Amino acid sequence: MSSIQEMKEIAEELQLRGDEKKNFIIEQMDKLHKLQAEKEQREAEAKLQAEKEEREAKLRAEKEEALEAFCRLSETEATDYDRVKEVLQKRYNLTEDGYRQRFHTCSQEEGENPSMFIVRLKTYLERWMKLAEAPQTYEALRDLFVKEQFLDSSPADLSTYLRERRLAYRSGEIS
Repeated sequence: MSSIQEMKEIAEELQLRGDEKKNFIIEQMDKLHKLQAEKEQREAEAKLQAEKEEREAKLRAEKEEALEAFCRLSETEATDYDRVKEVLQKRYNLTEDGYRQRFHTCSQEEGENPSMFIVRLKTYLERWMKLAEAPQTYEALRDLFVKEQFLDSSPADLSTYLRERRLAYRSGEIS
């Protein structure tokens, strides 16, 4: 039963006439609409439940990855907050390069309005600048973009070497 025409045919078979026929059709269509609404509600609830389970599974996996990264540390490193922070930031790509990539590749997400997207872009840029240890000035931003463009347009081996050297310098491996 999905259309008024089908309801009319059923009413004819039941030999309903006039108001009785009209009321039957209205009643059946109301029932049909309620059933459809209930079905849509169940589907929406099932979708929400599936999304919740997916988020929970992702969170569990992330916790396991963090624990795994933490367990690889020596006892001394595991008690050094800065070292733990550094390892976890690298593991989750919360690094200068990670935020640079996020800044350049992000796009507006479903359900995200333009102002929310702009805030997210600004956050990526600010974190990128902070991790690049660049002051938040026009000149520092300009230098950051020029440096990035230089590295992106350089041969891959030179770019990799310079990026790794910069990271080694920052971590104190190079004086």
